[in-house]
Amino acid sequence: MPKKYSIEIREAFGKEYLKVFLQDLNLLNDVQSLLQSLPSVRRANPTGSHGALSPAENLTVYPNEVYTTQELMSEVEMALQSYFSGGVYDPVFIDETIPLLGEAAYFKILDYILQIGGNLEKLPRATSHLNEEGLRDYLLPFLNAVSKGHSAAGEAFNKRGRTDILIQDIAGNNVFIAECKIWNGSAKLKEALDQLLERYVNWRDEKVALIVFTKHAADFSEVIRKAARTVSEHPNCLQLVGERGLTSISYLFRRSDDAQKKIKLELVLFNLS
Repeated sequence: MPKKYSIEIREAFGKEYLKVFLQDLNLLNDVQSLLQSLPSVRRANPTGSHGALSPAENLTVYPNEVYTTQELMSEVEMALQSYFSGGVYDPVFIDETIPLLGEAAYFKILDYILQIGGNLEKLPRATSHLNEEGLRDYLLPFLNAVSKGHSAAGEAFNKRGRTDILIQDIAGNNVFIAECKIWNGSAKLKEALDQLLERYVNWRDEKVALIVFTKHAADFSEVIRKAARTVSEHPNCLQLVGERGLTSISYLFRRSDDAQKKIKLELVLFNLS
């Protein structure tokens, strides 16, 4: 993919900040909105360029107080990669029939979540103070960059409650639902799974995920084993479909009120310890 942007770290009066230069200045406002929604960004301002070889405008991006400039740069870089690989051309959903989200699009969403969560694992200072809602809010801006024809919302009402992540198409059809939980043992995970399936997933919803973060686990491999067993032993679980990676495991579930309706569920785990 041709380079659509560049990022530089600069300093003024002893304070570091970022400069973001875009090849296409028509995207400046969209990118500003995306960056402004990131947890690490305090402010993203359009600024006139003075260099002869620079675009006429750029974005000046300042970090929030609890983030270093390197953490800010890492998050901004990932946001821009996501935006320019998915948000502009909509390769994920362009041929999909909604709400029957295709396998490729479903796994593309999961791959974005794995990418974002993998970045979180590298930023322990940025995640140490985050609760479930804070971790959820970290994911949302990136998921909103997957497709311009779809939107990701947090604490969105669906069926009988507010689910952590709900992705809808432009007509308001649900295409993906996820619940975020911090690991607190198998019993709590079973409660979260029941909550997701019984309260947030309606009859038409077919593709969901349970995203689990560990913050104080001495043995992450044991957490993976316990979490996978908890999901497999759920009474509505029909089968383990397979492992897409060490921390992404696919299952097939049935609805408790309609045995003919199947639900694809992905267990995704991240180690923030």
